[in-house]
Amino acid sequence: MLSPSQYAEKIGKPYQTIMGWLRQGRIPGVEATTVGKMKVYLIPENAQASAPPMGRPKKAAKKGAGK
Repeated sequence: MLSPSQYAEKIGKPYQTIMGWLRQGRIPGVEATTVGKMKVYLIPENAQASAPPMGRPKKAAKKGAGK
């Protein structure tokens, strides 16, 4: 099991990105426990994160466009 900082270093992403993914549930198999008021995450070594798509979202097509 890896800490978020160890996992971030392993996959080459910033720690803040990994913490955001953990809060959004994007990394499967994570064990989260509460210590006092703090949440502690343990990530399996073989976990694959599902990163959100990069870039600006596509605009919705307007009705009647192209006439």
